[in-house]
Amino acid sequence: MSPNVVIYTTLVDGYCKNGAIAKAKDLFYKVEELELVGNQHTYTVLINGLFKKGLKKEGFQIGHCKDKNPWEAEKLVKQMSNHGLSPNLVTYNSLIDGFCNIGRMSKGLGLFGQMKLDGDGKERYHPSKVTYTILMNTFVRSGNIEKALEMYNSMKKAKLEIDVYTIGAFINGWCGKGRMLDASKLFKSLKMMHLHPSDVIYNMMISSYYKEGSSYKALRFLKGMREHQGGSKYC
Repeated sequence: MSPNVVIYTTLVDGYCKNGAIAKAKDLFYKVEELELVGNQHTYTVLINGLFKKGLKKEGFQIGHCKDKNPWEAEKLVKQMSNHGLSPNLVTYNSLIDGFCNIGRMSKGLGLFGQMKLDGDGKERYHPSKVTYTILMNTFVRSGNIEKALEMYNSMKKAKLEIDVYTIGAFINGWCGKGRMLDASKLFKSLKMMHLHPSDVIYNMMISSYYKEGSSYKALRFLKGMREHQGGSKYC
């Protein structure tokens, strides 16, 4: 791999992280003018930058900005193929996350299928924990807990590690629907899985119990959180 490509990729990444997407794109195309071929990482950092710029600065809800960056990112993937490069797992995760975050779930799911099998039905990549977590969080946010559970079961079937963030996403979903019995069962399952609830999860439970008028249960979780933090003397 040419060291020039590495240097250019580092600079593109730096511009993206600072929100200077226009400069990042100019530099990206400068690589081509110099007859250098970007690698998978070069493409992935720019794709990431396009989505993050759209979400944090331009907002995909304003005029043409709603469509511009995600499709530009997808165009880069096609360009990769023209250069004989295949999107890797990180690239696919970036695209799935980007489309899901702007409400284009069907596109995210299409990419999820595409990453697993190519056009000839041959296996490509096994979805990672990150892939499943992106999709689960999206389904939970949209209130589709059943589909989120399907993803969760697929994740378990693939023998991928279930962590506190995975369970926390479901607890958040059940709390949002007011199904505190289900949320409570999941909270208890953390102990069985030898996982420690985060302050965020405790706060979800406390807030939701207060909302439904169960102040006693809310206070019990508050006490549990303080004990977990080593601050039981305040109870």
